[in-house]
Amino acid sequence: MVKGYMSAGRTVREILAALEDPVTPVNQSVDWTSLRSDEEVVAFLRMTNAKPIRLLIVLHRPPGAAPVSPIPTGLEVWFPVDKFEPPLEYDDPIKDSDVVVRNIAGVGRRRMPTKDHTFEERKYKLREWIVRQQELLRIVKQTHWEKCPNAPIINSDHEDFCYIRNLKRPKCNTGARIVKARAVIPAGRRATALNRAHGVGRIRSKVQGIAAAQFAYEQLNPAG
Repeated sequence: MVKGYMSAGRTVREILAALEDPVTPVNQSVDWTSLRSDEEVVAFLRMTNAKPIRLLIVLHRPPGAAPVSPIPTGLEVWFPVDKFEPPLEYDDPIKDSDVVVRNIAGVGRRRMPTKDHTFEERKYKLREWIVRQQELLRIVKQTHWEKCPNAPIINSDHEDFCYIRNLKRPKCNTGARIVKARAVIPAGRRATALNRAHGVGRIRSKVQGIAAAQFAYEQLNPAG
């Protein structure tokens, strides 16, 4: 589609697409995205709120190409040096994805916002997600107590959970390992209390208790 409007000797450098209509004053920028693949174009067409759809096609002349006719006065546009740098991205823990590969990976790539108001919108959504997850965690904890009344449950908000959280070899990252790791808590408690009784500071005593719990855990998992 673009090639039909290009001058000879020029190629496409970047396609920028507006996600919303321009706002006033006219020199205020709007949120935009860069289109580099067919999938991104399809996603943009679903996401944009701009009416009509607004695209900025940035052209350039490859080194060594023959000169082209000058750009008419008034149409030449200059951009900052970092305008065409790749967008910043970050790893976002997957929440409710049904995509098997993304669930296995545990994280998804998300583009970092670029404008003041889009940063605020992203932070708002993250706060809302945290609140929902905290409420869900509370419900799961309560149901756990009701379904397993005789289990020695140690939740993450319990002071002794540090003896489980800091286990490294093997990494305590499954439900079965967490249940098994409960057995090392008494060892951690005893070591912490013994150090405190000998005048060792609170933090160093806790560190020694965690080390004792790790040793006990490795005895439970000799092949870990």
